[in-house]
Amino acid sequence: MKKAFSAWMAGIFLLLSGCSRIPQTNNIQSEMVTEITITCETCSDFTRRYYNTGKKMQPILLFIRKIGHTFSADTDPELLDGNTISIVMTCADQTRKIYRIKDNRYFQAGSSPWQQIDPEKAGSLWKIILATPSDPEKNPMTGSSVPRYP
Repeated sequence: MKKAFSAWMAGIFLLLSGCSRIPQTNNIQSEMVTEITITCETCSDFTRRYYNTGKKMQPILLFIRKIGHTFSADTDPELLDGNTISIVMTCADQTRKIYRIKDNRYFQAGSSPWQQIDPEKAGSLWKIILATPSDPEKNPMTGSSVPRYP
C-alpha cells in the first residue's frame, strides 16, 4: 500500500513539475523616469537643464503631478509670443513624455489640447529650474537630447 501511495505521489509531482508561474513584466519599473530635459525659451533668452538624479528630478515630477485643475484654453497658445517651457521625460523603457507650458498660463501634455493653468503654479517651475543646476550629461548636446519645440 505504501509503495502504491509513493508511486502515486511521485506521478503527481512529475505532472506538476512542468507547471511554472509566468513572470509578469513590471510596468511600473518601465515607466520610471530616468532623465528629464527642460528647455525654456523667451524672446531673448534660452535656458536648458538636464537632470538624471532623483533628487533633482523629484521637484519637476511633483510639479507635473500638482498642476491641479485645468480648463480649456480660451485662446490658441501657439499664437502667443510668451515664454515656452518644454519638459521631456525619458522613461526606463526609452519612451518619452513631453509637456509644454506657454506664457505661464497654458499647459499641454503630449499632443492633447492646451489647458489653462494657474499662473502662480507655472511660475514656481521657473524658480525650480533656475535654482537647480544641470547634472552632467553622457552625450551633451546631441541632436536627440536638445528638444526645441515651437
